[in-house]
Amino acid sequence: LSLAGEGVAGHPRECGAVLALLAATLALTWTLTGATPRSEAAQESVRLLTTGRLKRLFHQGALLSGLALPLLLLLLAYVLRSSPVLSGALLATAVPLRLLGDVSFRYALLRAGVYTPVI
Repeated sequence: LSLAGEGVAGHPRECGAVLALLAATLALTWTLTGATPRSEAAQESVRLLTTGRLKRLFHQGALLSGLALPLLLLLLAYVLRSSPVLSGALLATAVPLRLLGDVSFRYALLRAGVYTPVI
């Protein structure tokens, strides 16, 4: 049973998914822009993600595929909730994109890890 109308996109879980994607987007934006890394190693890691060799993977994989496109598809599915087949197809497309974005983000984050030597 849908709270916001007919179709699968009106289900509370899909509304929760949209809110979770918005929260993840805001948290990532705040982390990269508002929080200043304290060490030189942390600054280098952020530089690698945003402007360095991992920029493309991070921007296209994590931000575009993992956050922006799934959010757009979920919102579009909500708008088209009167067509259960179309909104279901949009939701089914958003899931692998989100998974691809998560894998891209974790890979880029691990590759960007720079540490200050102990000795």
